Amino acid sequence: MRKQLYILSVLALALLSCTRQEQASSGDFVLEVSMPETLTKTVLGLTAAGVYPVLWSVGDYITVNGVPSKPLTALEAGDATAVFHFSEPIKTPYRVQYGTEVPAFQQYTEGNICAFSAPMQATSYEAAFTLKHQACVLSLPLSGSVTVAGISVSALDGTPLSGGGTVQLTMPGGGVSISSAKTFCLALRPAYLEKGLSIDIYTTEGTRMNLISFVGESLTAGSVYEFPATSFKANAHPLTVIADYAQLKAFAGRVAAGEKYLQARMTANIQADNTWTPLEGFTGDFDGGGYTLSGLKKAFANELQGCIRNLTVEADIKISSKDDIVGEESVYWAGIITNRMYTGALISNCVAKGSLSYNQWGKELRAGAFCGYAARGSIEHCTNQASIHVTGDGNAAVQAGGIVGRVYASGDQVNIIGCTNEGSLSLSGTLKTTEAGGIVGQFQPAAASALSGCSFTGEISFESGSTLSGAMNLGGIAGSVKTASIADCSSAGTMTVNSSSSGAIRAGGILGHAQSYGDGSDIGLAGCTFSGAITIHVPSHGTLNTNAITGLYSTATHTETGCVNSGTITVL
Repeated sequence: MRKQLYILSVLALALLSCTRQEQASSGDFVLEVSMPETLTKTVLGLTAAGVYPVLWSVGDYITVNGVPSKPLTALEAGDATAVFHFSEPIKTPYRVQYGTEVPAFQQYTEGNICAFSAPMQATSYEAAFTLKHQACVLSLPLSGSVTVAGISVSALDGTPLSGGGTVQLTMPGGGVSISSAKTFCLALRPAYLEKGLSIDIYTTEGTRMNLISFVGESLTAGSVYEFPATSFKANAHPLTVIADYAQLKAFAGRVAAGEKYLQARMTANIQADNTWTPLEGFTGDFDGGGYTLSGLKKAFANELQGCIRNLTVEADIKISSKDDIVGEESVYWAGIITNRMYTGALISNCVAKGSLSYNQWGKELRAGAFCGYAARGSIEHCTNQASIHVTGDGNAAVQAGGIVGRVYASGDQVNIIGCTNEGSLSLSGTLKTTEAGGIVGQFQPAAASALSGCSFTGEISFESGSTLSGAMNLGGIAGSVKTASIADCSSAGTMTVNSSSSGAIRAGGILGHAQSYGDGSDIGLAGCTFSGAITIHVPSHGTLNTNAITGLYSTATHTETGCVNSGTITVL
């Protein structure tokens, strides 16, 4: 929300009062939106509070019933009241939205927050209504003889502060000098902070400062929380600052030479080339800072034991010969972010783009945008927009998913939380036993693992001309699971099977096939929704099991609580 401010360069949010008007002389439908004059500001550690006025800015717009208004122009902005124009009439009830979600990545704006980072909304049948805030603002005044490369804000108890969990403030040109004091403002989701708020300030010099506050406090929507003026003082582990490809390769070289535990942060978008060698056994913390690493021809990491966060990777990975494969004697795995996750691994708030294609080459194959095979660790608040294509040769099993190919952790936890797959997964050739899922192909974790809050909106297809010689398990969230709990997941994507088959087919809107380990453990689904479409066109096949939630339960006690079906299943 780009707003003009009067005092202390602190962003103030305001409730908006909207009044419906008749047709304007221009023929546009208009809404008049007014701001009250004041809003309360909370100062950390003090009881004093102030009130600050807020004004509209050029470029602001609202959306009513899904219809966006025209952006404000110079003649309409800069006041507490603005008139929004629409090219078509709007009928009641008015469902009004300014912004949609607190973004994980926000761009520094002098004394302000970036456009639409603090959403507001309302629903009303009346001509006059008030928008309610969905965000609060943190204001951090800093000074010192350093250049700030980025700021990261997170809740120490893991409470998400944005749509991606944490909030990252990126800097124009790679950094902002605070030799003359600057105020940095970030929008946050309202939250109760049981363990407090952690703020990391990174500099281009490779230093870092950490601030902890708000222990046991609540951040409320519509409030501005201002830290007292703070002088930068490095107090955290040294940081490797990465601003270009040469520095990234030098960092990878240090990891390859045995410095497995390093902390690094990107401060600019980076274009790689085909000389990239994946990180091997990395145990440190790599923070992408909200920037994009593009041009990869191989995964960013091979075996990951550390953390990769806040990074967008755009890759074009083609594994078309035995020289390109990664794996062990009988198993191969492939991913865009990492090929394999192991002890202590975490991928958080990342985005995968581009493509990954893989030929099976006679051995079991596990392929996923974020990880081919996860034995331990967590993937949280990540989004896949990449396409994945697997060509089978009929000699071994395939496990493929939009996020992870296979999760297997008999004694350790693997968590997949709040992830979204918007990409496509296609399979062709001769496929033996195959598990394909919008989120994960095969999910066989320890009992305490979590698969929750994930959504599938992309597509999965078994291409025309492909052949299924073994069982096929297909699910909008997971192709197959053993002894697991799945909660609050939604499948709105499309799944198509257009193949010949001599094996069993199990297809479900949420799960394809669910079974236990035979030890009396069970399968639990809660709050899952299927609104997508499954189309199966297989002239001849073995056993066929389809269901809106789970295609087939085998040897498993199971429960389905609060699951909803509005999707379609078509068998031709």
